[in-house]
Amino acid sequence: MSKGLLGRSQNRRTRLSLFSWCAAIALLGSSTAPLAAQVTWSQRSFVSLFQPGLAFAANRGRTVLFGCYHRGSLQDVTLTMEWDGRDWVTLTPATSPPWREYPALAYDPVRGRVVLFGGWDAGFNVLNDTWEWDGNTWTQRFPTTSPPGRIQHAMAYDTSRSRLVLFGGNASGFVNDTWEWDGSNWAQRTPATRPAVRAFHTLAYDAARARVVLFGGQTSGANDLDDTWEWNGTTWTQRTPTTKPSARSGQAMAYDSTRARVVLCGALSGGLPNDTWEWDGSTWSKRSPVASPVQSGVMAFDSVRARMVMYGNDTWEYDGSNWFGRIPPTTNPPERGGHAVAYDSGRGVVVLFSGLNGAADTWEWSGSKWTQRFPVVSPPARFAHAMAYDPVRQRTVLYGGNTTGTGVGFLGDTWEWDGNNWTKLSPFNSPPLRRDHALVYDAARGRVVLFGGNNTGFNPTNDTWEWNGNNWTQRSPATVPPARSQHKMAYDAVRGRIVLFGGQTLTGSYLGDTWEWDGNNWIARAPASSPSGRFRHAMAFDPSRGRTVLVGGANASGAVDETWEWDGGSWTRRAPLVTAGNRGYHAVAFDSRRGRVVMLGGYEQGAFEPSPVVHEYVVLADVLGAGHSSGSLPLSVTSPPLSPGQLCVSVPSSLGNAMLLLSVGDCSLPPLPINLPFLCRNPMFVFPNPATWLTFAMPGSPGVACFPIPDLPELANVSACLQALSLQAGNCALASDGLIVRIRRD
Repeated sequence: MSKGLLGRSQNRRTRLSLFSWCAAIALLGSSTAPLAAQVTWSQRSFVSLFQPGLAFAANRGRTVLFGCYHRGSLQDVTLTMEWDGRDWVTLTPATSPPWREYPALAYDPVRGRVVLFGGWDAGFNVLNDTWEWDGNTWTQRFPTTSPPGRIQHAMAYDTSRSRLVLFGGNASGFVNDTWEWDGSNWAQRTPATRPAVRAFHTLAYDAARARVVLFGGQTSGANDLDDTWEWNGTTWTQRTPTTKPSARSGQAMAYDSTRARVVLCGALSGGLPNDTWEWDGSTWSKRSPVASPVQSGVMAFDSVRARMVMYGNDTWEYDGSNWFGRIPPTTNPPERGGHAVAYDSGRGVVVLFSGLNGAADTWEWSGSKWTQRFPVVSPPARFAHAMAYDPVRQRTVLYGGNTTGTGVGFLGDTWEWDGNNWTKLSPFNSPPLRRDHALVYDAARGRVVLFGGNNTGFNPTNDTWEWNGNNWTQRSPATVPPARSQHKMAYDAVRGRIVLFGGQTLTGSYLGDTWEWDGNNWIARAPASSPSGRFRHAMAFDPSRGRTVLVGGANASGAVDETWEWDGGSWTRRAPLVTAGNRGYHAVAFDSRRGRVVMLGGYEQGAFEPSPVVHEYVVLADVLGAGHSSGSLPLSVTSPPLSPGQLCVSVPSSLGNAMLLLSVGDCSLPPLPINLPFLCRNPMFVFPNPATWLTFAMPGSPGVACFPIPDLPELANVSACLQALSLQAGNCALASDGLIVRIRRD
């Protein structure tokens, strides 16, 4: 098994050198249209979670976070998130544990499951349910015996005995009981000696010494503790080191298996610094990192990347010497819908203005954080307006909308944002006042194009206007789409067309038609399949794949959770690994620097999404060439292929004996059929030259292979071609579809 895409291997065929990666850049050619795609929506910013649980799933190289938050009238919002070393990705399993605070999480490496126990619900009722996360699904377990319900307890997995150990907590009163989970049942242990009753303590398993280590916590009377204990599976033994951390509770603690140290950081106790300590089995040593986390939180050790990961509303990592802030605390715009965004390619930021939050605020998203801008002059607060970025003049253009105050206040003003100031313009001609229109920049003709919207009588229109930077000009094409409002448009830079879809008519009907503007006329398209009629959806064009991406919207049944792509001839509904959720009145823009469709805010599950949370549309892989048409063997990319980062792929493998074929370079040649005796059926391979294949074992069921991707600028847009073979009964093998993975750099 290779140690990484740049790592050495015992097998020369599994070695992928820096030369291989860099030489591949010269091989990249024009890609044929992919047959399908593996895509996902990745959440980049998120609301603060109060007292979540955290554990590292080593079989998938992901740090798993489970928590909940309150939002307006929606009290029961649960989040399952995973950290891949760069992004927190929000997952949407069909089933999740009910809403709770103070759960405890620990990873069972024998069974490949993250185990969750306890917490309390919104009514402060303590829970004693047991759940397991396998990377796709939460499953509730129903053991014959369970610990009493509790909060503020701690868990760690003892690998030498294949048991998960739970100690103490607050079970309607502080307790000091010891329990173990074997994957089927909980069993209480009753050692003669044990630590005093406590909550807010921490546990970590020291694999080098086969001991579960306990430190501190809070006992009755809100007294913090500074004691160290160890559990060997039979007995608790108190350790008495000369030097130790001060008394504390709510600290973070985890075991660093690379350096064989238990690492402790911070505390919830007032006045204590976020200091860092390490336990080597006999002595606590205080470390002196250059920086420290802003606040304490929950912590787990990422054994794939050899980093401690701490979440405490912000995200930090510790490499054994220093702490590094990875994601700052959540300072996000207030929740909103009906806002407008545009991507400023000159400065590499998404610009957001106003919306139904009632403020005339300007924000910019850099790809990692929000920054509020405070220009001296701003347009009045509004919603249902539209914006587009003019890259030639390096201005974000805003037109129209509706004031957010009382009464109906339709607007017909034109503003431009240069990155520092908003300027109101006074063109000789302007479109009539309106809201719910669409605006997009036509790069082929250097014009901002406006179509439709509601006029002051709430009557939808179908007029076409263009802005050249000085004046608005109405166009009079021979053919025009029917009048509509709350539709969306995107500019297809590959084909030089503006794509329009959907909207709402005067009678309230939802439109599902597709039109294109070529600069002179509107052309009705008639694809074989289309998204259902809708309004308040969002669209953006991805030039790297030649696709217009449509997400969400609302129809007669309410908001929909759908993602579609238009290639200029057909609409294809995608099935993202993680969906965007039911939403409408949101906004999207394509971030060309990072190669992502960025989505912000809107309605989600009947309420405004808070913050607004940022989601990005990530293409994990395109499919180019079919494997077996029957005997389904899907090869799945389970992590965004980012440099630096980690590429993980998975394939069903009932016999636990699969093999991955990987080639770097041009994946665009037509699929090459190969019929070999050991193959169960005749497959179609994407690799035209078998001599370029690198082979990797994919052990386990399902078979999994992960490769660290180094931090190299040369890897941007380099392609890797992937295909898997899985051994079946009868000494034959099935072949998966071939995948194209394009390495991206943030």
